[in-house]
Amino acid sequence: MLMWHMIEDVLGWVMVLVGALVMKFFDVPQLDAGMAIALASWILYNVVRNLREALKVFLMASPSHIQVLDVEKAILEVDQVVGVHHAHLWSLDGESHIFTGHVVVASGAGAADIEKIKNQVKKRVRDFGIVEATIETESDGTHCADPEHH
Repeated sequence: MLMWHMIEDVLGWVMVLVGALVMKFFDVPQLDAGMAIALASWILYNVVRNLREALKVFLMASPSHIQVLDVEKAILEVDQVVGVHHAHLWSLDGESHIFTGHVVVASGAGAADIEKIKNQVKKRVRDFGIVEATIETESDGTHCADPEHH
């Protein structure tokens, strides 16, 4: 957004300079109004186009190029992972994404195994452009603390 703002400023100044030079040598007073309308239209177009993306960030929408089911499938490929539920994905700023989820691990997994599983899960989700992952682990056969999460 900042880059677009800077480009609009520079373009505005260039248009003023070009317009001033043309009007100095030619009697074309309508040029000033025409350039102002053209610049304002271009700025408005970019505002509307970027507003949609900004609203996605404010509303914590899922990134359009990543599907939660694809992330879950990648997590299920990790050794000793038997399930994933209560998975959520949203964008922090349009480029960096956040994932949270409950990962069900094999019932025989110990503390060292669970730590290894978490690290492997975080590596898998990083491949999707996810910069932060909060993983809660549950043993297979136990129930989630919140039954609405299944």
